[in-house]
This record gives sequence, structure tokens and C-alpha cells, in this order.
Amino acid sequence: MPTAVRRYQREACEEATRETGFDDFGSDEHLDAFSKLAESICTAVEQGVINPEGAALAREKLVRCLVTRLRLVDYWKAHPELEAEEIRQPIFIIGLPRTGTTVLHGLMHCDPELRSPLNWETFYPVPPSTPETYHSDPRIELRAAESEEFSQSIPGMQGIHKLSATMPDECVMLFDAALASIHLPVFFDLPDYQLWYEGCDKGHSYRVHRQSLQILQSTHPRKRWLLKSPQHLFSIEALFREYPDARVIQTHRHPFTVLASMSSLAYMIQSTVLKTSRQEVGQQQSAVWQRGVDHTLRFRRKHPEFEQQIFDVEFGQFMTDELGMVQRIYEYFDMEPSAEAHARMREYMTQHPRGKDGGHSYSAADFGIDEADIERRFADYIGKFVPPSSAG
Repeated sequence: MPTAVRRYQREACEEATRETGFDDFGSDEHLDAFSKLAESICTAVEQGVINPEGAALAREKLVRCLVTRLRLVDYWKAHPELEAEEIRQPIFIIGLPRTGTTVLHGLMHCDPELRSPLNWETFYPVPPSTPETYHSDPRIELRAAESEEFSQSIPGMQGIHKLSATMPDECVMLFDAALASIHLPVFFDLPDYQLWYEGCDKGHSYRVHRQSLQILQSTHPRKRWLLKSPQHLFSIEALFREYPDARVIQTHRHPFTVLASMSSLAYMIQSTVLKTSRQEVGQQQSAVWQRGVDHTLRFRRKHPEFEQQIFDVEFGQFMTDELGMVQRIYEYFDMEPSAEAHARMREYMTQHPRGKDGGHSYSAADFGIDEADIERRFADYIGKFVPPSSAG
């Protein structure tokens, strides 16, 4: 490993230690991820791919991952009883980005019997809040300020992906303490790290994920976890290995539409910190998400024993009748929503009409995304999960 990379790692560890006062990073299971991530960032900076502002942001995000790991390890050592915390039949919403996962997540989060990690909890899971501080924890205000700063730095972001510290959020940030996640490549094009991540064993990441949930629920009445992230497409075997009784909802939409939308979002973020073009981002996103859906498709074909634990949701059908689709999901998994859950879901639909936060304009051609090419590359996925004439 180059000396510059080792120094970069050492300085990041020292900064995280100063911030927390802790120096025990736990097992060595995160070191491969740490090395590959640091090397990828250093290479991008050295080659001038990342601008100075982006380099500072990448360093900040890397240190935050280490800070979270230090706090998690310290809290876990102080509370060995957490090992007995049970995670029963968690529900995971997975699928390509821009396939209705956020709406579905928001609707099901209305059920008082389900619990999703809130945005501020995914960024600051340790220590857990208490029922008394759940809505007043000072980390809420901290995270709200960070979200506002991020949104202001990227005009139009709220119209594409609304950010709020107190909204249910993806569980992708719970992988950060393992330093193995697709979170950073979304911000910074790190192809070597992305490919390493896709091929690595993700057992440690999901153990860290479970530990984070055990910590979060330890101070609250036990509820069934409702989780979501496109990242699970790349690691569904690790998901079922760690949570063998999991219930999975996979959302589907024609990749041509998905990739145009996701490329627009990725370019909006990456262009502030990278030297990149729309065409490059389009190629990057198409390749990454093709590998993601192919991975899950192969797993499902190889492991039919898990099919009864997976419910598929087609985007067009969901958007036609959101509440009806949620009812079908509940019936499939032998769940019974209460009258309160139904009322909250109806209120959610009233308060969150489509387009409330603004539109999202993009052109597939701007990103070099060709429908015929996407049809060819995603042929297996489209043939199994996407109805004809659903592109666009």
C-alpha cells in the first residue's frame, strides 16, 4: 500500500479518536474495506478527479464512518446484554432507486406497529435515544442543519429526494461503521471501491447493521423493523444469512426510466465534487445497477426456498393504487393493519401528493442512455419483472 494512503488512513483514525475520545476500532474485519476506500479516495484526489471541496467532503465522510464505528464498539462493550436483543421478521424494501420505495416506505411507516430508523438515527445511531428524548434529542437539530446545508449546496435536491431529520430513511447509513457500503460511491465515483464492494463478503456489514438495530431498539418498546435501501440488491444473500426470517418487498420499474432519473440525481450530486460529464455518469449508473439487479436475480433463481419470503411490487400497479398494494403486501405476509394504521396511511397520502416538492426534469439522451441498449442489457430482469410497454 502506498505510503500516502497509509498516512491518509492514520490521520483519519487520529481525527476520529480525537473527536470521540475512543481508540478501539474493534475487530479487524473492517480493514480491507478501509484500505480500499482510502486508496480509492487518494487515487481520485491525486488524479484530479475530485476537486478540493470534494476531497474535503470525502475525508469528512470517511472520518464520520470511523467515528460511528468507535462509538458503536465502545457502546457494545459497555452493554454486552445487547447480544440478547431479538430482531424478529424484519421487513426490507429493496429495489432499484426511483421505483417507489420511498412512497412505500413512508406509507408502511405509518403503521404504529412498525418502526423505521429515522434519518437522524441512521447518521447518529449511538447512543440510542430514549422514549422521552426521541423527539427532542439534540442530534435531530444537528442533522437538520446538515440536511439543510446539503440541500442548499445542490439546487433542486428537495424536489427529487426530500431530506428531513425526522423522516424514516434508508438503512444504508447503518453499514457505514463497517466502511463497506455504496453510500460513498453515490457521492464520489470510486469504481475500484465499488467493484471491490460488490465482490466482497458482506457478513461483517450485516452484523454491524444488526448491532445498530439492537442498540436503537434497546431503549424503546420492541417493534418490528421496517427497513429499505437499494444497497440490498448487491447483498441479498448476506441479508438472508443475517436475517433468515426476513420479509422482503422488491419494487420493479423499467430500467430505462430508472436510470435516466437516477443518472440525473447522481450527476446533480457528483458534479459539485467531481470532474465528470452527464455521459460518464449515465454509463456509470447503468453499469452499477445492472450488476445490482443481476445479482439479486441470480440469487433468487439459485435459492427458490426464499421466494415465499419475497413480494414483488411493480411500479405502475403501485402508483395506480398505493393503498391497495399495501393491503396486498400485508395479506401476503399475514399481517393485519389496525384501524389506526389505515387512518394514518390515508392521511399520509393526503399530505404527500405527487409533485408536492417540485418536479424532476431529465432526458435520457443527455446521459447517453439508449432504450434499446437498456432493453438488451436488462433483458432477463425486464422479462421476469417488468410488463411490456412500461418504459418512459
